[in-house]
Amino acid sequence: MGKKIKIKRVRKEAMNLSVVLCLLVGLLVLLFVWRNAIVKVAVEKGVEAVTGLRVTTGTFNLGLYKSVVKITDLKIYNPDGFPKEVMMDIPEVSVSYNLPDILKKKVHFYEMKIHLKELVVVRNQNKELNLHSLKSIKRTKTEESTEPRGLAALKIDQLDLQIGQVVYKDFSAKGGASVREFSVYQREQYKDISNTKSLISLIVFKALAKTTVATLTNFDLAALRGAISDTLKTAVTLPITSIAGETIQVIKGTTQAITNTLKSPFPAKQAP
Repeated sequence: MGKKIKIKRVRKEAMNLSVVLCLLVGLLVLLFVWRNAIVKVAVEKGVEAVTGLRVTTGTFNLGLYKSVVKITDLKIYNPDGFPKEVMMDIPEVSVSYNLPDILKKKVHFYEMKIHLKELVVVRNQNKELNLHSLKSIKRTKTEESTEPRGLAALKIDQLDLQIGQVVYKDFSAKGGASVREFSVYQREQYKDISNTKSLISLIVFKALAKTTVATLTNFDLAALRGAISDTLKTAVTLPITSIAGETIQVIKGTTQAITNTLKSPFPAKQAP
């Protein structure tokens, strides 16, 4: 009788173990299948927490064998009181991350690439600026450098930042809105970014530095420069690999046409 009872116990324990293993395998399979959707939601919520604005993303790909995340069609929208449109259009973001640090609630990126296609700066009818709604800009005014509550510490070893253009829309003047466009088209690499405030401040500063938007809106660009002065010293200019496909093709086409004209200002005569 004792042996039979022991055998029954062993069988029951084995069955319980197999059930637990099946549940674990099933959970791992679900996490694998839904990994992109899960991380996508986490990233959108994280960017919303950093900026204080609504965020959407397009495709999202979490690497299987490498610690790499690629995001396409990331859009950050205007706050309430402004036109319901995109403030930042970012067609591509990719990061190479340190998984052990993330498990310790530290966001450590070995490399981060951001392609900001367009930044839209808006002054509404009340002469308020949409940029002032960015949490990082608000924190620059208070000289606060620590991360907002609930967010993991951020560290970026190397940032590859590419910027296309800036659009300025002014709704404060009578007679309708005025719109001005500024071509920036630059790509630079930076090192050792230590918090989200520095990251957002760097993006906004580099987008506006070659425009007159700060002058037109009385936006304090000097404060942003001061917040990222050490980061700016590490800047290395890189060739632009892509702006927006159609735009870069137009530029190439125009350049080629000018070159051809300089080489041969007079059309060649056709043979009779």
